[in-house]
Amino acid sequence: SCYVTTVSIDTLTEISNLASDKYLFSPNGDWVLDDVNASYEIDEYAALDVKAFKLLQKADGSYILDSMPVRTIVSGQQHIAGTENTAWDGKGDSGAAVPDGRYGFAVFATDACGNTKMRWVQVEVDNTPPVTAITYPKPGDPLGNIVEIKGTVADLHFKNYILEAVEGNNLDSWFLVSLRANPVKDDILGKWNTFGLEGQWTLRLTASDKVGNSSMTAVTIDLGARKNLIKELDAAPRPFSHNNDGKLDLVNIKYDLTDACQVKVNVL
Repeated sequence: SCYVTTVSIDTLTEISNLASDKYLFSPNGDWVLDDVNASYEIDEYAALDVKAFKLLQKADGSYILDSMPVRTIVSGQQHIAGTENTAWDGKGDSGAAVPDGRYGFAVFATDACGNTKMRWVQVEVDNTPPVTAITYPKPGDPLGNIVEIKGTVADLHFKNYILEAVEGNNLDSWFLVSLRANPVKDDILGKWNTFGLEGQWTLRLTASDKVGNSSMTAVTIDLGARKNLIKELDAAPRPFSHNNDGKLDLVNIKYDLTDACQVKVNVL
């Protein structure tokens, strides 16, 4: 006698697609880019594990997953054929936010025959607010009417900063000194013309990064004692190039005085 039957040979499983909805996120609980969501497609029944790993950089600049995960997000979840999504809140197995850095969001799939496939996508955690510092003026520094406020605003994923001033304790009436989208290191943050102003004033510097982290610093100064002879001072363009090509060869210095006087312009 003879009997014929059909069998199926299955030697592999595939994760046909894996993508995250964002690369950079900040799990700081401010409801702005607090988590990352991964979408993956598997076209057969499988058991799923989803984990997050610290990424290690190799000598050639590429990245590999660390040997141990920082977080097991899903373990042994039953998956039928199709697309699913899993979110990671940026926390480790301890419940605390992981340190800043690059991580691998990894999906492991094991089918009914025991075949296993793993794919991962790179994401980055940024929980650190920008550096903000006003180095000039400080209380007691000599002032004129034209105050070039100096300091530092910096961040790995810098977005912008805003420099404002307010008189006394009237914290509802801040006015804009400067708003810029470039970081500054030990340089001019903005120019403040204080002509006609007096009394106690507060300068406030606020910086933000691309994932919503922000920081602020402030300094209070007294405009009661300052030199009032120079009302306005400006130089343009900055920078310039004196190479005789007819393009931005000269810088023009403009000033406005409150009284007749002798003028001396120094370049230091």
